[in-house]
Amino acid sequence: LYSIAQDKSGLDVTDDSLLSIAKSYYDNKEADSLYAKFCYYQGLYYVLIDSLKLAEDYLWKSINSAEAQGDKYTAYLACFQMRRALKIRSPKKALIYAQKALELYESMNQNNISNQIYLIREVGAGYEAVGKKDSALIYMKKALPLASSTNDSILIGRIYHSISLAQLGLNQVDSALYFAKKAWISSPERHPSLYSHM
Repeated sequence: LYSIAQDKSGLDVTDDSLLSIAKSYYDNKEADSLYAKFCYYQGLYYVLIDSLKLAEDYLWKSINSAEAQGDKYTAYLACFQMRRALKIRSPKKALIYAQKALELYESMNQNNISNQIYLIREVGAGYEAVGKKDSALIYMKKALPLASSTNDSILIGRIYHSISLAQLGLNQVDSALYFAKKAWISSPERHPSLYSHM
């Protein structure tokens, strides 16, 4: 519960002193209703300390247990973190889990458009990582109408920036410059490093 509270408050779970107690209890209780959540937070802890193989093991257990219990939300969270754990070591697998996280999130009819946009952008980034640049651009553009509907200038600017990068990867220089300019105008952040690729 402490780990859940930290996570809900936006704090990273980087201390496993309480989780280790939960681990000794839950490791052999796969039928317990909280097993999937325990595995998720144990996996998240390992992601945060870069023990990525251990993270993968626990997140895989979390996904399987959550899906067996019909707990789409925990399965979505675990898929999202699995993408993070696999991003460097296995970008193809990371893309699969990014897609699964997006599918689960959309199937729950969640109304947080910002989360949906971020997930769509992550799928686009996953395609970019495996060299499928056309698909990356499709997903970045898919996020744009959703971002525009939020009237959030920072979010819109970030999507314009992502589109610009995807177009640059396809050597669509004029379009990349156009969207980089739109990102610059839209976003009050206007951090120079975001546009250094241009």
